[in-house]
Amino acid sequence: MKTYETLSFLLQNFKNLAGVDLRIVTPYKNNKMDDYLEAAPSVLVSYLYNRFNSLNIKKELSQRQLVHLQYSLGLEIMYIPIDKDNYIVAGPFSSNFLSADEIENRLLNAGLTITPALYHFFASSLPVLPTDKKEALLQLLFYSFDIPEEYQKILLLYVPAENNIYSECNKLLAFAEHEKMFYRYKESLAIAKYVSEGDYTKCMEVLKTALAYQIPHQYSHDDLLNETITAARVGSLFYFAAIKGGLPPLEAEQIYTKSIHDILCAENTDSVRTINRSMLYNFCNAVKNNSTNHYSTFVQKIANYLSLNGSDELKLDELSDIFKKPIHLLEKEFRKETGFTIKQYHRKVKLQLAAALLQETNLPVHQIALQTGFLDSNYFSRLFKQCYNCSPSDYRSISASF
Repeated sequence: MKTYETLSFLLQNFKNLAGVDLRIVTPYKNNKMDDYLEAAPSVLVSYLYNRFNSLNIKKELSQRQLVHLQYSLGLEIMYIPIDKDNYIVAGPFSSNFLSADEIENRLLNAGLTITPALYHFFASSLPVLPTDKKEALLQLLFYSFDIPEEYQKILLLYVPAENNIYSECNKLLAFAEHEKMFYRYKESLAIAKYVSEGDYTKCMEVLKTALAYQIPHQYSHDDLLNETITAARVGSLFYFAAIKGGLPPLEAEQIYTKSIHDILCAENTDSVRTINRSMLYNFCNAVKNNSTNHYSTFVQKIANYLSLNGSDELKLDELSDIFKKPIHLLEKEFRKETGFTIKQYHRKVKLQLAAALLQETNLPVHQIALQTGFLDSNYFSRLFKQCYNCSPSDYRSISASF
């Protein structure tokens, strides 16, 4: 029997060889998933932990069966038995490189809001372990840890999304059953379609007959609370549909966050409905005017990456690595379609983020400049005025008056 130190030494060498995290755990006794998902954002750890628990596979693990979990997110984890109590956990990893589009679609399908941290994890931190390399790693582990042949049979489990927020079907958005009482009704498909096309008039026609508005006390006997919850759920429909329509995630997040804040501050049901209609109009208008769908798929990926990483320092060599092209070719294609250089587009995104912070927070201007990547607040103010035709302070005052 190998000592723990020997096992750890072997695992470290295999980890360096495969590029995938390997560690010893006792999953069916105390599955602390955050122990082996150190690089993952906490929201993802929580999601995977909940999905793992819902599988109820303690029996398989306690019987020392090799379990290979494939999450709908495109993320995989393997549990490889080495003795009666302990397993080697391999992962997380992906069998294939995930494109920017695939990352966004899978996060949205799982009901996870696209954040820079989540995007970075899937784009940069999640190792890729192709099938042939995965099989070679397993053979090495079987041999090195003397794993009996009867424990080498792989139990492959596909872990579906708990909340399939939407999936594409004939270019319409279909919403999961768990969002019943509103999303299950066919009207929601039509609303999602029209939001993704930026058509406010057709959205309102459908919304007038949407069954969700006709259900009394759906969530609470408090009319205002009931209306607030309904509006928040409907808002998430608008949010995901707008992103599907090509609205950059950062802009969608700004519209949604501000609207939900206003809804939570509303004093009566009429105000909630008015704000909700305003949110719908803002999403449709933004899709119509700011959608990236008229760009090629490749340029959309770059634009969405820049949008999601607006406050980060722009590293062109990292961008080249992510999109697998020399930076001069990225620049050429991006500028040809958008009319902006990559740096100019990134600067525009940073200024949009700054504008949102001016609207939604009381942070001093110099602090907002720093948070959005501008080290010189005077330079930031000059750029902001060029973009919005007023100073940051004036912009905040004007926004507060609406």
